Amino acid sequence: MPHLHLGINTCFAVKRWPEPEQWLTIVEQELGLDCCQFSLDLVDPMLDEVATASYANTVRTYAAARGIFLHSTFTGLAAYSWSQLLHPDEAMREAAMRWYERAIDFTAHLGALGTGGHIGALSVRDATNDLRKQALIQELRERLAALSRYAARQGLQFLMFENMAVSREWGHSIEEAYSLISLLAGGGVPILLCLDVGHPCALHTGTASDDYLAWLAHPWPHTPLIHLQQTDRTGDHHCLLLQSTTARVSSAQKASSRPSNSGQMTSTSTCSLSRFIHLRPVMPRCCSICGRACNTGERRCGLINLYLICCSV
Repeated sequence: MPHLHLGINTCFAVKRWPEPEQWLTIVEQELGLDCCQFSLDLVDPMLDEVATASYANTVRTYAAARGIFLHSTFTGLAAYSWSQLLHPDEAMREAAMRWYERAIDFTAHLGALGTGGHIGALSVRDATNDLRKQALIQELRERLAALSRYAARQGLQFLMFENMAVSREWGHSIEEAYSLISLLAGGGVPILLCLDVGHPCALHTGTASDDYLAWLAHPWPHTPLIHLQQTDRTGDHHCLLLQSTTARVSSAQKASSRPSNSGQMTSTSTCSLSRFIHLRPVMPRCCSICGRACNTGERRCGLINLYLICCSV
């Protein structure tokens, strides 16, 4: 059986508690956790390198003093707004390479194991031009292989990409994701799938990729990370963790669960590696306790609107 570690993504702290001692205190004392995943919305890695390295060192020092393990870094809402490695302009794709290299550098300064998340989005025009699309995807594979080797040189253990809920964002289907996770980069670190189980529910393609259970049952070369959010099979909802929504979603999930041929739920877990589960807050909009709009930044308001990450590394 794998050994599980519970942690939290630090996007709850963005613009509220950017001071390392503040959000690390919340992680340790208020949430009772000893593991976290750093959101790159807290620090843009393209800012002055002296400043970002100093911030990383401060985080590392405070985390060590509190016994908190910094597992990985992950792209946030800022990076998700950009086309990144699939931008139609070559100079912009080169700039995105520099961004990811700096993210790798920052992750190494932080002492975390790996980094990743959103890797890129095709423009509408490129997505409807098959020749152009295939050329950009081939280039994407080459760039990811180069970043994998760079991450290895910087001492990381893995890179990761997240399946998205938009077809123009490569890796949205099982087939596309498998083509990325199977990428061979001589001397590089493995590239892992970060599976958000709500994203397939929003695709509506009429294929197996719409079913998160099909994703979980797929024989991936490396056990995926799992973003487990509060939703049902009808969309990418990120429901609040109120008692009423928990009961409704739980009922829907039980009704839709499909056993394997053996009568047991299928699993991609085949080895006894440590696995890390991080609570990943959606940017707080409502209090999960009282349901009221949350714009005050009060510490205990909105922190329970969460989803999870399960990592095999």
